[in-house]
Amino acid sequence: MSNYDEKIARISELTSMLKKAFQPMPAMAAPGGAPPADPNAAAAAGAPPMDPAMMAAAGGDPNAAPPAGDPAQMEAMLSEMMAAIEQMAGAMEQQGQLVGQLQQQLQQVQQEHMQMGSQMQMMEKALKDSMSPMEGVPAEAM
Repeated sequence: MSNYDEKIARISELTSMLKKAFQPMPAMAAPGGAPPADPNAAAAAGAPPMDPAMMAAAGGDPNAAPPAGDPAQMEAMLSEMMAAIEQMAGAMEQQGQLVGQLQQQLQQVQQEHMQMGSQMQMMEKALKDSMSPMEGVPAEAM
C-alpha cells in the first residue's frame, strides 16, 4: 500500500510544480526599447556563427515569431490538465484503499482455510478411529 502512497505523493509534488511553472507571466517591456538580439551581431562580436542544425535543435529559426498562444486558452488547458492529474490521484488513492481491503479479506480467508483444514484433519482422524478393526475392543485389552 505504501507504493500507492508514494505515487500519490509524487503526483501531488508534480501538481504543485506544474502550478508554479505555469503561473501567468507579467508583461515584460524591453528595457530602453532595445530590439531583440541579432545573431549576426553576435558573430560580429567574435562569437562563432550558429550552425543551422543547432538552431533547429534549439527551437528553429530565431527570426520566427514565438508560438502564438492565447493566455486564457493556455490557462484553460492547464486547468484541465491539473483536474485530470487530481482525478488520477484520487483514483489511485481509492485503488490503494481497495487493495488494503482485499488484503484484509485475503488474510481472513487464509485463516478460515487453516481452521477448516485442522477441522478436516480432526474429522478424518475421528473417522479412521471409528472404522478401526479393533472397534469394540476395550482399551485395556489393547
